[in-house]
Amino acid sequence: MSVMFGPRLIRTLDLEKDIYQFYCSDLTRDKFQDVLKLVEPDNMKKLQKITERMEFVHHLLAIREILITHKTSEFKFFEEPQALIGITKIDHIRLFDKNFDGVDYDIEALVLYLLLTCIDTIAGQDEYKSFSEWIQSNWENFKSEKIDNTWIKRKEDEHKAIFGVGKNFKNLISNEISEELKIRAINNFAVTKLDNGKVNQESWTSWELASSDEKIKKIAKNLFEQIRNKYTHSNYRTFFPHVNIKYLRQTDFPVLISIVEKEDDADSLVRLLIDIVTYFVSIKLLKIK
Repeated sequence: MSVMFGPRLIRTLDLEKDIYQFYCSDLTRDKFQDVLKLVEPDNMKKLQKITERMEFVHHLLAIREILITHKTSEFKFFEEPQALIGITKIDHIRLFDKNFDGVDYDIEALVLYLLLTCIDTIAGQDEYKSFSEWIQSNWENFKSEKIDNTWIKRKEDEHKAIFGVGKNFKNLISNEISEELKIRAINNFAVTKLDNGKVNQESWTSWELASSDEKIKKIAKNLFEQIRNKYTHSNYRTFFPHVNIKYLRQTDFPVLISIVEKEDDADSLVRLLIDIVTYFVSIKLLKIK
């Protein structure tokens, strides 16, 4: 008898219910069943991955809300080099007699990352192949070509064009997003450098002079390179400072900030990304016009 070792495969039992709840709640049940029957097999695989991730996101957000209700704050003076003196707020969270300080921000960073990987899944190839796997699978077509360093570089560029997530991700946000979502993004967020808790004036002027198309491209680039990639490769957990840029210090690279004060999460970055994922799932996977 053979013995299998490894993690158990976990499946969402009510996947169909979640698909309806997240993307199709405005359809009748009969219409929803008709839509589901027409989903292509490869798109169904993507749909399952994204829906299971979206369910996890909603669970994480619910846990975050519970933690926030147990948050208390204190204010302390601080000193930094260059004679910078001020007051900082320190948050504390205790639940079940355990310390959860900062976990609400960790959850938000993970949620942002998971939502961005949903966009990855929509933008990417159905089945990823490494460079060597791609070369081997196409060797019959390549073996008659002159193979040198130039050939390798050319093939690397071809592989990146086919399987590169970054290019497809940025294109999806920059060129295929709905006009309503695009307006929400550029009206509520900006990409700018900061100088010790204040917006860098030169960077801000550049942002204001940019066209709508340039702004959405900058937002897409920042989402992929500064939030998604840095979490993936450096465990860089983005603290998204809804309005409180005063809590951020100087940055050498442009960061995404909120430029509209919000009393709730109606247009938070999390809410916007959930709506972007829902939009692309509807038009690209479910093919709902």
